[in-house]
Amino acid sequence: MLRNMQWFDNFFVDDRITEDARAGTSVRWYNDFIYSEGGDVDYSTKLNARLHLPFVSKRLKLIYESVGDEEFLDFFPQDSEELENALGLRYDAYAKGYSSFNIKATLRPRIEARYRFTYPLTTDAVFRLTQRVYQEKKETGEITDIDFDLSLSDDFLARWSNFAGYNDDLKGWEYGTGITLYHYLSQDQAL
Repeated sequence: MLRNMQWFDNFFVDDRITEDARAGTSVRWYNDFIYSEGGDVDYSTKLNARLHLPFVSKRLKLIYESVGDEEFLDFFPQDSEELENALGLRYDAYAKGYSSFNIKATLRPRIEARYRFTYPLTTDAVFRLTQRVYQEKKETGEITDIDFDLSLSDDFLARWSNFAGYNDDLKGWEYGTGITLYHYLSQDQAL
C-alpha cells in the first residue's frame, strides 16, 4: 500500500514526496496546462530543487522553490504569475520510523518548521498528519494537513485530504477538504 501511495505522489509530482525526500539531490520541473470553462487556457511552470551540500551534512540541503502566496490551496494548480522563487536552506533534523521533522529558511524571508507523522492503519489504509508553523516577513501562521489514503486495489487509490490554517494576515481560519481517486494505467500513465 505505501509503495502504491508513493508511486502516485511521485508520478503526479505531489509535494508529499518532495517534502520527505531523504535523498541527497533532486531537481523537478513542473508544467501545468489549464483549460478553464469558457475556453481560457493558462500555463504555469515551477522549478523545485534540493541540493545536498557536500562536506557539510547529509541533513542540510540548499533549496530553490517556486512558491505561491496561497499555501492553503494546495489542492489546485496556481497561476505562474502568483508564484515567487525562493532560495534557502533546509535542515532535516529528524527522520525515523513514522515521523520526520525539518526546518527551512529562505531569502524570501521565511522560516518554517514542519513535522510529519505517517502511520499505516491497516495494510490498505494510511493516515498522514503534517503540521507546519511559519514566519514570513511580519506574518505568522500555521497549516495542518490530514490525509487518509485507501488502496482500493492494485490500480486504484483514494485519498481524502483536509487542511486548516491560520495566519495573522487573514486573522482567521481557512480550511478545506477534497477527495482524489487515482488510477494506475501503466508505468508512465495514470489518471
